[in-house]
Formats: sequence, structure tokens, C-alpha cells
Amino acid sequence: MVISVSLAFYQVLTRFVFDTPSAWSEVGTRFSMVWCVFLAAPAAFRHGHMMSLEVLLDIMPKKVHVPFEFLSFACSILALYVLAYYGLELANRSKIQNISGLGISMYWLYLALPVGCSLAIFSMSVKIVLMLVNPGEKYANG
Repeated sequence: MVISVSLAFYQVLTRFVFDTPSAWSEVGTRFSMVWCVFLAAPAAFRHGHMMSLEVLLDIMPKKVHVPFEFLSFACSILALYVLAYYGLELANRSKIQNISGLGISMYWLYLALPVGCSLAIFSMSVKIVLMLVNPGEKYANG
């Protein structure tokens, strides 16, 4: 995030103060923001800040809460796996394209998707193991 904010500040500085806009800093800002989002996603999954199913849990009997949470985790892991798989395919296909302004392969930008999804799958798996070890604890919300 620091890199993204620094590059955005540099872009504003060169554009409006020095009147010679930098061609690479805007692209670099977007690049670093994409990586920031996909590296923060696993932490969001781990701490229960993903889309919540609390409304459904409130209307269900307490005895189905844990199985419902396992089903929710399984669906999330499946969706993340699909995103990681096709994200890796997309990254591999884009190896020959370069990011204009930075001169590096688009592979490195698109690689954020499978890396972030894989880390989120790991995070969700840890959460499931914790639920199995301590079934009385509530891990869905942090």
C-alpha cells in the first residue's frame, strides 16, 4: 500500500507541480494496487471479513450453524480454486505482453490472482482445521 500511495503522490507531483507527467508511475500505481488487493484478501478471509451469511444463520436453528459454515467455506474454497486455476492460465498466456510504461511482462500483474487465491485457500483451510479442533469456538467472524 505504501508503494501504491508513494507512486500516486509522485504522479501528482510530476503532473501538477513540475508539469511533466510521468508515464510509468500511474501504471505502477495500478500494478501495486492489484497486488495489494490480492495479498490482503487472505487476511480478510482469515479474520472473517468476507461476505457474511449472518442473516441466514440468524434464521437457522443453532444445530445447523457449524455444518452451514463448513458448506460456506467449501463453496468459498471452490470459487477461489477456480479463480486461481484460470488466473494462472491467464498469467501464462500473457507472458509475451508487456506493460506499457513499465516494460515488464503482464505475467507479473496477472500472477497476483492465483497467488492471492492460493493464499486465501490456505487461510480458509486453517480456519476449517481450527473449527474441527475447537468446535465450540466461533471462527466465522474472526
